[in-house]
Amino acid sequence: MQVEIAQRSGNLVMGGGGDIFRVKNIKSPGNQTFEVNLKKIECCNYYQQKSLPCRHMIIVFHYTGDLGGSARKTSQTIEKWWPKWSKSEYYVQMFRDKSIRIPKSYPGPFTGEDHHKCDPPTQKHRKPGRPKVARYKGKKRTVKTIREQMPIVYHAEYASVLEHF
Repeated sequence: MQVEIAQRSGNLVMGGGGDIFRVKNIKSPGNQTFEVNLKKIECCNYYQQKSLPCRHMIIVFHYTGDLGGSARKTSQTIEKWWPKWSKSEYYVQMFRDKSIRIPKSYPGPFTGEDHHKCDPPTQKHRKPGRPKVARYKGKKRTVKTIREQMPIVYHAEYASVLEHF
């Protein structure tokens, strides 16, 4: 069962003995290996930064049966590794005596004055899909248009060339 879970998550757990485990990421191109030391709480500095177990530690907890096993062992693991502020009971206790004002909504037609009435937002209808790009469409150039654009040449040598157009 643990091997199936590890393969689905793309991680393979290898027991190093005692509280040291190696977690190898199978799906990453470099096959990164993380050494998880549960005694010294060392892995990838996530625990030191966030005070929460990193994903490698959670994989080891599942591997050893500390999470996902019996309810008693799971609750003991959560009490040991997760701080109290990350648990839902803490938030329930924190906001128990607080009152939250919920605005009243009145169904039915509007009975107030017209200047208090809010109209629905007006939005322009847009065509579905990606907007078309305006592309440069140049005029077709013909010999006649090129000749008209050229300056008038009075030299006899060039005049004979222009007669062919």
